[in-house]
Amino acid sequence: MNKVMITGTVISKGYENNPSLRFNEARDVVRFKIGYTVYDKRADKNRRWINLNVTAFKPLVDRIVKMELKEGSYINVFGRLDEDVWTTDDGITKRVPVIILEDIEFSGGGNGDKKSEATSTADPTGAPIQEIPGEPEPVFGNGVFEGFTPVGDGNSLY
Repeated sequence: MNKVMITGTVISKGYENNPSLRFNEARDVVRFKIGYTVYDKRADKNRRWINLNVTAFKPLVDRIVKMELKEGSYINVFGRLDEDVWTTDDGITKRVPVIILEDIEFSGGGNGDKKSEATSTADPTGAPIQEIPGEPEPVFGNGVFEGFTPVGDGNSLY
């Protein structure tokens, strides 16, 4: 079994103006797509989107409804990799990878939502998080990602 953990991903827009989250009639299964960007020097602005299908079953469906997820929500997903298989009207068998959701939570991706700002500045009891005096902020370069630098003889995987 292949386990999957994707952090800081976003719920993708529904295809052709359909809803982002698609429930079955009994509302015990929900399907949606998640997306995240990866570095690719061949793509526009060196970034391209990866979109993955996600399927969740009860009781996670109830949790997703309570979370009020929608297009653009930043989430972390945990699940197992599986495959959807179906046959088209022409008799062609199609296969698409899908993540079967086992757990989901909000991510600190920061969509500017007041709800996510409130949760990031308070602990579970609702009290504000205390800053520890004297601890310096971590510094990671100049804060601007300039792409990957090839190592060795300059052969790049891309």
